[in-house]
Amino acid sequence: MITLMFSSHNGAQTLPAMLARLASIRHPRGLQIVAIDNGSGDGTGELLRGWTDRLPMQVLSRRAATSGRPAASKNDALNFALDRLGPTLASTELVVVSDDDVIPCRDWLTELLRAAEDNPQADVFGGSIVPHWLATPPAWLGSLQDCFPILFAATSASDGPCSPHDVYGPNMAVRGRLFAQGLRFDPRIGPDGTTRFGMGSESELLRRLDRNGHRFVFREAALVHHQVKPGLLEASGILQRGWRYGFGRAMMDGQRMTRREILAAALRDRLLRDAKATATRLPCFADRRLRTLFWLEVSRGYLDGALRMPLMQPR
Repeated sequence: MITLMFSSHNGAQTLPAMLARLASIRHPRGLQIVAIDNGSGDGTGELLRGWTDRLPMQVLSRRAATSGRPAASKNDALNFALDRLGPTLASTELVVVSDDDVIPCRDWLTELLRAAEDNPQADVFGGSIVPHWLATPPAWLGSLQDCFPILFAATSASDGPCSPHDVYGPNMAVRGRLFAQGLRFDPRIGPDGTTRFGMGSESELLRRLDRNGHRFVFREAALVHHQVKPGLLEASGILQRGWRYGFGRAMMDGQRMTRREILAAALRDRLLRDAKATATRLPCFADRRLRTLFWLEVSRGYLDGALRMPLMQPR
């Protein structure tokens, strides 16, 4: 059995393209799709249920807040689904975790399953992600191309063993037995329906698995396109994402570093970024300004996270 799982909070804009493609790709034997309507208010639940006659999909609805966290916490929603899958996880070869805005290639799931079959020593598998623009990218976006993994989860690697940093949330798979043994996502990190959260929903789990000695394998042909909404092609959206990335990094670093160490690193980086941002006011450095401001927002987010520690304890 292979389980594809994703959570959607107000995903009506991107879900139609994703669901239509899921209906046309190759389905491995025993595929089940679990979609979580995570506190949506835009008709996402109705949209998902409208596809259950065309896809082997069950739709779970999660509306109430959990433990004081927002109702739309993505990791809470994923754990909600894992808890309900319960005993079936022990017989599930792979749990594929994705987002509600991917457009997969025809052999996406079969390639991930083949990677698992070819690499019995590995427990985590990742695949390629390329951006799918929903609006024409502005010309200045090229100056941020090396930031695309942070901005759009773009990733690629050669087939074979890989780093956890090569694997991103829209396209990852984990052996089902690990979830059957109690592995869960940390609900304190990741999207929660607000604008001020720490990025790293799946990254935290991948870091934890890496620290515990689990092996990672990349499958280049397991490809998805990741829909990029127009708001993420505006400077304000890019800078906001930089802050979230920095804040999430601080949260995750809190699992292995002391508060003093994180604060020292955050202050050093902030001073450096401030100096570089000041320099870009000179005409000769103007072409670097947006990229510099992006990394300044990363450092601001990291410092904000450091100041709010202890945010996370080792899990």
